[in-house]
Amino acid sequence: MSQSIFRWCSRAGDHSRLCEGWKNQTGAWDHVGASRNPILSDGTTASETLTEYTVGHSFAYEVTGFTNILGRLVEGVRGEWTFTPDGEGTVIRWTYEFKPLRGRYFLIRLLLAPLWRRYMLAGVEAAARACEQDNIGLDPMVTH
Repeated sequence: MSQSIFRWCSRAGDHSRLCEGWKNQTGAWDHVGASRNPILSDGTTASETLTEYTVGHSFAYEVTGFTNILGRLVEGVRGEWTFTPDGEGTVIRWTYEFKPLRGRYFLIRLLLAPLWRRYMLAGVEAAARACEQDNIGLDPMVTH
């Protein structure tokens, strides 16, 4: 089951529940070096590059070049999704690391991080619901 969920989240699923979509994708999202431009909910974009990919277990990516307010706060971010079998289900972890621009650390820590945490929780829950709707059989267990 963990393999199916990984496959859905890393490339096969309908991710419109998580962001508006992507453009300029360089091929399948299944190898280090693949890149694309996510279209964020406010219509702005960024550049995303896959930096790690372990089939069935995890993938990581870096997002840079934000065209919204994030571009004035961070150099970029690193995200990682990890999928771990847990009994009959799968534990999904999504971690994010901000790389703040000089002098922006406290703004990120005090203002952006708490808001982003809520966004991430909503994203993981949306992925769990989408997997269930696609009959992947995920038992949604979300931890904070």
